[in-house]
Amino acid sequence: MSVLHNRRKHSRSAALDPLSSAGSFNGFASPLPATFRSIGPPCTAAATTWLLKSGWQQRGLIRLTEGPASR
Repeated sequence: MSVLHNRRKHSRSAALDPLSSAGSFNGFASPLPATFRSIGPPCTAAATTWLLKSGWQQRGLIRLTEGPASR
């Protein structure tokens, strides 16, 4: 699973990981659940390349239910 769904790997909960940077990510197709709360300050750096800034959006925004394709 992706980092987005890291919590699913470590627990039975399908909720977003409160230690993730999901709260500061603006690429979700729908708003985060009202119950989601991030713990601590965001630990992210500003994107500096085209791919990280906007290129990934050519495939569309990310749904909260998405995961990597199966092999």
